[in-house]
Amino acid sequence: MKFEDSLDELLASPSHVRVLRALFTHATSRLTGREVARRAGGSTAQVARVLTKLQDQGLARAETAGRSYLWGWNPDHIWAPALARLFEREGTLREELLVDLAELLEGLPANRALLYGSIPKRAERADSDVDLFIETDSPDASERVRERLAVGRELLWRKYGNPLSPLVLTTHEVRTGRGRGFLRSIERSALPVPTGAADGAHP
Repeated sequence: MKFEDSLDELLASPSHVRVLRALFTHATSRLTGREVARRAGGSTAQVARVLTKLQDQGLARAETAGRSYLWGWNPDHIWAPALARLFEREGTLREELLVDLAELLEGLPANRALLYGSIPKRAERADSDVDLFIETDSPDASERVRERLAVGRELLWRKYGNPLSPLVLTTHEVRTGRGRGFLRSIERSALPVPTGAADGAHP
């Protein structure tokens, strides 16, 4: 391992990160190169090169199994605990976003809220919107929700770097056609966001 700027080589490319993630996710197993490539979403040749470099750095361990190598995560490496914490945190980001959205809606007259679009589908880009649907009882309630979200948009942007894109409709608007087809189109993949309706404030 290099002691000067060692992260430059450990995290040299997205392929390095994906291979490290695959090894960490299966830290109690030993994987063939093909298995690592499948889990990392790369070609066998490309992943083999990355594994060799990570072995040189000490984070990947290789064991011979006949004519093949079995690869594994080295938990004793000096960088292993820090990288493990990053990968663990990475796995909770969607849940943390749902918590932040719920806190943003706390106390508001929102009957239900759904996170929809690319984020719950796991198809987002770095600049994808946080698409949020909120249903309310009345136009006045919708206005209150929009006012709060206008303030919370900046908080979410600073934390995640993604713009908040809310769609606020009343129950009447949903039932009379404007939102009916839209709601059907998103419900299958959308994630529910807890709202104040759970406290009994709304039917």
